[in-house]
Amino acid sequence: MANFKTIFDYGVTIDEYQAIRGGLDKEKYLTVVDEQTALSDIAYLLHNRGNNKDAIAIAKELPGSMQECFLRTIEHP
Repeated sequence: MANFKTIFDYGVTIDEYQAIRGGLDKEKYLTVVDEQTALSDIAYLLHNRGNNKDAIAIAKELPGSMQECFLRTIEHP
């Protein structure tokens, strides 16, 4: 299990989870997700909820290429 925050710590709904991770079940997600992917998923969750300030703050914790990908995605959906 993950020893870091994931989208499940943010009360992700079934619909939100499906939009981010599709058909991957929660137990499998918690087994395979790494910390960087979890942060990216949290940033996307917050962005999808309209909380761009916190989404960008989370994204700034990502490595350069992942951060750039996230910022490009939210700027040019």
